Amino acid sequence: MTPAWAAVVVAYDSGPLLGDCVRSLLEDTSAGGAPEVVVVDNGSTDTTAAVVESVAALHPAVRLESEPHGGANAARNHGIASSSGSLILLCDGDDEVAANWIAAMRSVLETHELAGSPIDPRPVDGRRGTIEPRSFELWGLGAPFGCGCGVRRSVWEDAGGFDPRLFGGYDELDFFLRAQFDGKEHEI
Repeated sequence: MTPAWAAVVVAYDSGPLLGDCVRSLLEDTSAGGAPEVVVVDNGSTDTTAAVVESVAALHPAVRLESEPHGGANAARNHGIASSSGSLILLCDGDDEVAANWIAAMRSVLETHELAGSPIDPRPVDGRRGTIEPRSFELWGLGAPFGCGCGVRRSVWEDAGGFDPRLFGGYDELDFFLRAQFDGKEHEI
């Protein structure tokens, strides 16, 4: 049976923070627990892979995928392609999701094709923010950050995925703008 949703985590040299990110996804039982958490190691040179493997040994829902360091969009595409959920939730390896984030995102994706929630900039350890649903728009269009967003798999497929040529920040906005220009409904 295909899980209703999958979380895809993009991680590059996120080792020290990644355990908290994955743990926050596993502990958010608001949507009935995590059927699938795919962590894409985007060519890390630190302990990222070891952290995921240690968590995966205890939680069969967690799986490590590897992608050469080609940017977040390439890693997002790899993670989505290797997942099996019909609803895809995305975050980065240095983020923690807030309680009930999964249920809130899934609820939006049941009625809209795109969902977003930028990070809350409250520093926890000097670098991490907490992802909580809130509004952000650009030119009247929903403009979620890739570190806290969701998409229906069918929309990702129709749009041809995230553009792997874009990197360096705000690289995910192209995907959400293209999808909305194609008439997809969003909620931020």
